[in-house]
Amino acid sequence: MRAATISVMASCVILGACVAACVPDDQREQSASVATSTVTVTASQSSAAGTTTAETTTDAGGSTSCSTDGRAAISAAMRQIAPPLPPSMTESHWVYGGSTNYNTCNELSYATLDTAGATASSPMQLLLFHHGRFVGTGIKCNAAYQTVNGASETSVDVTYRYLNDGDISANPTGSVDVAFLWDGSEVVMNGDLPYGVTQGRC
Repeated sequence: MRAATISVMASCVILGACVAACVPDDQREQSASVATSTVTVTASQSSAAGTTTAETTTDAGGSTSCSTDGRAAISAAMRQIAPPLPPSMTESHWVYGGSTNYNTCNELSYATLDTAGATASSPMQLLLFHHGRFVGTGIKCNAAYQTVNGASETSVDVTYRYLNDGDISANPTGSVDVAFLWDGSEVVMNGDLPYGVTQGRC
């Protein structure tokens, strides 16, 4: 009986080897290519509200899957910056402004912010991201009348309007165009902002 059992086991081993040998090479390669890996990039900038993270996925061939879902990153970044107005003036907070090209594969992407319950002259702000990681705002101070005119994978074009003497708050006649660029290590701004935009705050 023991000899018969050993004989059966040996036959099964040989049969298994034969079956494996019969599988075409292209099917074995296709099965191997299914494996994926996940790479998580964690921002160096953090606060009590938490740390901004961006996640991309790479397959076995090395290609990258980009994420355009910026909801968590935008919400986290809003909590890291100063409020729209000084607390001594009024209690205010930011809301998402509705415009973004957030992409974890972009060298530079953006999201706009508005003041909750905003009027025409309420502060606005621009969040900037490098590969999905929050790297700061467009300008250090909050400014009104901000409009994003265009963006690429490495730059964001913005127009800031401002009030000239005699203007009403709903119709500023001053205007200046600037561009925010990723220079390989940080964000730089091409262009100059007049006092009418910054009011000397930045």
